Amino acid sequence: MRKAERLGGTFTEVRFRVAQDEVGDSIDILVVGGPTHVFGMTWPSTRKSAAEQAPGELVSRGRGM
Repeated sequence: MRKAERLGGTFTEVRFRVAQDEVGDSIDILVVGGPTHVFGMTWPSTRKSAAEQAPGELVSRGRGM
């Protein structure tokens, strides 16, 4: 978020858990990040392993981009 603040203008950070299913027409740019497992983006096997090792509640249970 610090980099976004330096750009100026208006921005809104939305956590995945509460994000809407569709992006509205008023969005000029959408920046999306994701967790990485085993040196790359997640796979079903790495997500399963991460879920088994998680100390608390999981943020996502199947919904993805």
